[in-house]
Amino acid sequence: MKTTRNLITVVISCISLLTLYQHIYSKGAGSTAAQFLMVYPTARASGMGGAYVGDIESSDSVYWNPAGLGYLARTEISVSHIIYLEGLNYNFISYAEPMRKAGTFSIGGIALYSGSIPQTKEDSLGRYVETEQKFNTVEAAILVGWGKQFSKRFAAGLCAKFINQQIAQMNTSGFAGDFGIKYIPSDIIKTGFVIQNIGPEIKGNTLPTNIKAGISLTPLGKMLNFNLDLNQPLAGKMSFAIGFERWVGQIFAFRMGYNSAVETGGLSGLQAGIGTKWRGLTFDYAFIPYGDIGFSHIFSLGFIF
Repeated sequence: MKTTRNLITVVISCISLLTLYQHIYSKGAGSTAAQFLMVYPTARASGMGGAYVGDIESSDSVYWNPAGLGYLARTEISVSHIIYLEGLNYNFISYAEPMRKAGTFSIGGIALYSGSIPQTKEDSLGRYVETEQKFNTVEAAILVGWGKQFSKRFAAGLCAKFINQQIAQMNTSGFAGDFGIKYIPSDIIKTGFVIQNIGPEIKGNTLPTNIKAGISLTPLGKMLNFNLDLNQPLAGKMSFAIGFERWVGQIFAFRMGYNSAVETGGLSGLQAGIGTKWRGLTFDYAFIPYGDIGFSHIFSLGFIF
């Protein structure tokens, strides 16, 4: 009961701080900076629609919910690559090192980059035409995280993000932070709560701050997962993600999910993936359709030392 009361107090405090943050930094309509931070970087999570906040307990926690770092017992490393829309490429890497009573420390990196994009200029008739010049865009962030398990059922964590965006000759930078908690009320139920991307504006544009709450049910142990997340961005409407994962023989997994935030027509929102593991090595793949816009492929490789 005491742990539950403490959890409720922490959640209420987080929501109050977020409300205060919104009041201080929100200045009406405007654009949002560093949107690349909202791209889901890992295949296992994406295969389940991005419903992952209550489930995550790996080095990738540095992105999803830093509290999940508190449950790591061994060193982990993970790399992901996304073949994204319009020829964009997205890479993610995370490394986590448990430090006994000090908790688990993690570092990660995100990079979204384009190929050469033709530069345009306005002609005398007001039309935009291509020139012989080209430019590139690179958006990147370094993530530094920490998580600690304070009891068998409760953990909390923090993540700091150092952001840099380069578009042609323009260069901007900033920083953001995440705060997350995990509470495990029973052996088959896990819950998570995270506030992501809290920080000052970048060149007059607000960050994509959002709150997520999630629950993960494992009625057959680790052989079957049902996950549900609710996501409330400050600059947008609430969405949900739901997904499941079924392991066969502790070697192969197939996943399905749906994310209501993806609204691009066709089969957008539906997501699927597969995974396999052997000893400390894991490989995951996810397929994400975006209706008429196209689709993306996500590949993740992880190793537990």
